[in-house]
Amino acid sequence: MEKIELVTGRRKVAKGAAKRLRSEGIVPGVLYGHGVENVPLKIQALRLNRVLSEAGSSQLIHLRIDDSPTTQPVLAREIQRDVLTGEPVHVDFLAVSMTEKITAQVALTLVGEPQPVAQGEGMLLHGASEIEIECLPGDLIPSLEVDISGLDFDTAVYVGDLQVPANITILSDPQEMIAQLSYEQMAVAVEEEEEVLFEEEPTEVEVISKGKPEEEEEEE
Repeated sequence: MEKIELVTGRRKVAKGAAKRLRSEGIVPGVLYGHGVENVPLKIQALRLNRVLSEAGSSQLIHLRIDDSPTTQPVLAREIQRDVLTGEPVHVDFLAVSMTEKITAQVALTLVGEPQPVAQGEGMLLHGASEIEIECLPGDLIPSLEVDISGLDFDTAVYVGDLQVPANITILSDPQEMIAQLSYEQMAVAVEEEEEVLFEEEPTEVEVISKGKPEEEEEEE
């Protein structure tokens, strides 16, 4: 896999400095982690977006600060984004050691299409979309494909069914469901039943309220 490198620079921490950087198309960040000093960083927004789209939060990024001849392997641990634009406004980079295991979230990608779904006879129910793994930084994987083409009615794929390399440990609950095939008509019937119950509920309350005056008349 091609090495992902991100060139950054040190930034000065001062009141209003981060806001000024953002107005210039630069995103503030920080490098932290075991064995390294905290370093305030500044990254060109376009360059950062390109790297984050490729690496996400589960792939190693090799951080080069200023003109350093060496790079620091990191993970983008926390990415703060603008609520309106979705653009990064601050990034925390976690420094990692290539000889120490780390945990990371890995996305699950469903591949294939069960025959009942293709024929319009079944409905695919989605569960977990990512899992937590533990491994050495060099063994990280960007995603994990899950083949669902063989799913049949009332069957499912669970986290415990996943196959990963021996150097990766899955930490997520093995009983967590990833995908399940169910009868479409049954799902529709449940929805219709819920709608009927919702509509009938006010009527039932009205019947109870009408019964009270009748009981009072009998007592009199």
